[in-house]
Amino acid sequence: MKINVLSYLEASAARVPDRVCWADAASALTYREAWTAVCEMGAALSVRLSTVNAPVCVLLRHDVTDLLAFFSVVYSGNFYVPIDPALPAVRLRSMLETLKPAAVMTAGVGIDAELTQDIPVISQQALRAEAPIPSAAAPWKQRKDTDLLYVIFTSGSTGEPKGVSICHRSVIDMVEQFMRAFDFADGAVWGNQAPFDFDVSVKDIFLSLRVGGRLEILEKKLFSFPKLLLERLNERSVDTIIWAVPALKILARLHAFQTLRPLYLKNIMFSGEVMPPKTLQYWMQSIPQARFVNLYGPTEITCNCTYHIVQSADEVLESELNRERFDELAQEMPVYAQYPNEKQETYIKNLVRGAFAHGPELDDYISRYAVGWSFERIPRMAAAIMRTAMYEILYMPDIPNAAAINAAVELTKRYEPQEVAAFVNGILAKLVEERSE
Repeated sequence: MKINVLSYLEASAARVPDRVCWADAASALTYREAWTAVCEMGAALSVRLSTVNAPVCVLLRHDVTDLLAFFSVVYSGNFYVPIDPALPAVRLRSMLETLKPAAVMTAGVGIDAELTQDIPVISQQALRAEAPIPSAAAPWKQRKDTDLLYVIFTSGSTGEPKGVSICHRSVIDMVEQFMRAFDFADGAVWGNQAPFDFDVSVKDIFLSLRVGGRLEILEKKLFSFPKLLLERLNERSVDTIIWAVPALKILARLHAFQTLRPLYLKNIMFSGEVMPPKTLQYWMQSIPQARFVNLYGPTEITCNCTYHIVQSADEVLESELNRERFDELAQEMPVYAQYPNEKQETYIKNLVRGAFAHGPELDDYISRYAVGWSFERIPRMAAAIMRTAMYEILYMPDIPNAAAINAAVELTKRYEPQEVAAFVNGILAKLVEERSE
């Protein structure tokens, strides 16, 4: 049983030493090179600090040097704290006063010397120069799985920023559960978008090590130039991305895939905020071969606690519109006791595919007519019922409008309070009224 995340790097360095482990725009390290550098720097850091289970701040550059620093700190038996040096001085001072770190590590970036006047500042270059021979009794091997691995500070958008403390066991459990759920391929290539002081990046860092994969660190400026970003993804054969929703929205809003599409993407995972239907539809239609997964969870529980694999219309039909599934559902709902005839099956397929294809348009109609309601306030079941009824009204002329509305209202009554059914009736009536003008 693994008790320290450094075991992931050690195991992959032994199994696939010549594979590239970490890469950025200007440099790359193989697993052998990364492991050697981490051992040397970690041993030197251990000599410098003579501490264990202490915080060591790492001033971020968002490149390979950050990862070398993180794992060197872990090797030394301490825990790392990623720090963005561009933060306002008052925020940095608050973080440092809270942490009282044993040291601050840097690879060429710095902060106001006044903030670190009582804290040792250690350069990576110095550690490499003075590296002792790593000992068989390395400090990291003496630690427990409940020892801290890192502290990440929240944004403070809802109050005073706080440092969230995560131990090795939490990250190991997260990694192994992700592997059970998604079975990432050996040697998979991650495209890292999230800054390393944002917990989304934790999945990139440790999952890639778990499968002997490669972590491609994408610089922030690429997201201002989608063509360059897509060229990088293709040049580096990136097949897995775990991005914040705003990053996906940028490419959709700029219609980035009109000129170039990702050639290798197999896993597209997202979190951080609500995914707009228009954005999701754009990505799914542009990259139909990929698996799309909505992740959710707060920083405090190690990134994510639940997920939903987004299915296409055909995937939904394949899993739900079959006799075995109907027999299963019939045990709870008698309406499923009789399987649809050929005509009914064709109607269901057309309706599901049509509602999927026109989802963003249908949601726009709902938002337009839902005066005083934000879309997020509308119950999910009611929204789904309105989408199907609207598609019937707009695109299935053989179904009378009154029949579509009545069926939607009666179905809503089964799952929602009377006032929600009345709300659905009003929205659909407005659509019909507008179309008849």
